Order: sequence, then structure tokens, then C-alpha cells
Amino acid sequence: MAFLLADPQARGRLLRWALTAAAAGVVLALLAFLLLPDSAPKGERERALLRSRQCAGCDLAGADMRGAQLDGAHLGGAVLRGAALARASLVGAVLERASLAGANLARADLSGARLAQIDGEGAQFTDARLPGAQMRGAMLDRSDLSDADLSGAMLAGASLAEARLRDADLRRAWLFGANLRKANLRGADLRSVDAEGANLSGADLRKADLRNANLRNANLAGADMRGARTEGADMRGAVTDGAHVGASGLLARPRPPPER
Repeated sequence: MAFLLADPQARGRLLRWALTAAAAGVVLALLAFLLLPDSAPKGERERALLRSRQCAGCDLAGADMRGAQLDGAHLGGAVLRGAALARASLVGAVLERASLAGANLARADLSGARLAQIDGEGAQFTDARLPGAQMRGAMLDRSDLSDADLSGAMLAGASLAEARLRDADLRRAWLFGANLRKANLRGADLRSVDAEGANLSGADLRKADLRNANLRNANLAGADMRGARTEGADMRGAVTDGAHVGASGLLARPRPPPER
């Protein structure tokens, strides 16, 4: 071994062999997972996924992957209905068009994950980390995102009707054109959020922080905004018919357009 380390050519051959062996191991793990039958014993497909982190389009409905390390995993189009992913790490994972309906992702880390057009209806994201997540067009009706970190998340065109977002962090999130009808946003941090054209009709915005938010042309009809902070919010063109705004009955004045 000392001779091998002293000889530059021998070291090079040894390094090439090690890299080839490592690559072969990854390929074999991936092939084993792809060739695994759907009837494989419970837990075997989960273990294969943990080895390869490749599962685009596969069926993992009801899988138990609590606390799994799946950073950067490719799960686009995967069926994860009812899966247990609480406390899992999915940083930067690809989950576009995946089915997560009824899945439990409480306290999971999905920072920077790609979740565009997922079906997450009724899913649990309580206290989850989703900063910078790409969630354009996601279906999240009746999901629970209470206390979740959604700062800077892209939620344009997403549907969050009747979703629970109590005390969620939505600072600088993109919500333009999103459907938040009857969503519970009580105490949520919505500072500098871009919710232009969003549907917030009947939403619970009590004690929410909407300072410097873009609410132009948003629908706030029937929303409960008692105790909400709206200083600096741009509400030009917003519909506020029937909105509950507290004892004063006044919303903050719309932010004037910038001088040119």
C-alpha cells in the first residue's frame, strides 16, 4: 500500500478505480429500485428510494419515510398520497406534479423544493420549512400550513381555498392570482407579499401583518381584517365590500404610485 501511495501512476489508477466503483454502486442502486416490483414488501421500496433518491412517477402511497434524508431527490409525478414524511429533509427536491394529498409533512424541510402543480389537498405542512419553494399552480385546498415558513415562496396561481395558514411566515411570497378564499391567515406575516389579483374573499386576516403588501385588484370581500396592520399596503382597485376592519371601519390608505 505504501508503494501504491508513493507511485503517482498507481495513485491515479487507484483513484479511477474508486470513482468507477462508486458510480457503479449508484447505478446498481438505481436499477434495483426501478426494477423493484410494485408488489415488493412494505418498506423495501422506501429503502430503495433512500439509496437512489430517484423515484419519478413511482407509487409510494402511504409510505412511511418519517425523518428521511431526501435532499435533492427526484420525485416528480410520484404518488405520495397519505405518505408519512414528517421531519423529512427534502431540501431542493423535485416534486413537481406529485400527488401529496393527505400526506403528513409536518416539520419537514422543503427549502427551495420544486412543488409546482402538486396535488397537496388536505396535506399537513404544519411548522414546515418552505422558504423559496417553487409552488406555482399548486393545489393546496384545505391543507394545513400553520406556522410554516413560506417566506419568498412562489405561489402564483396556487389554490389555497380554506387552507390553514395561521401564524405562517409569508414575507415577500408571491401570491398573485392565488385563490385564498376562506383561508385562515390569522396572525400571518404577509409583509411585502405580492398578492395582486388574489382571491381573499371571506379570509380570516385578523391580526395579520400586511404592511407594504401589494393587494392591488385583490378580492377582500367579506374578509375579517380586524386588528390587521395595513400601513403602506397598495390596495388600489381592491374589492373590500363587506370586509370587517375593526372599530375604526377604515383600512390604511392605498400607497400612492411612485414619483417618476
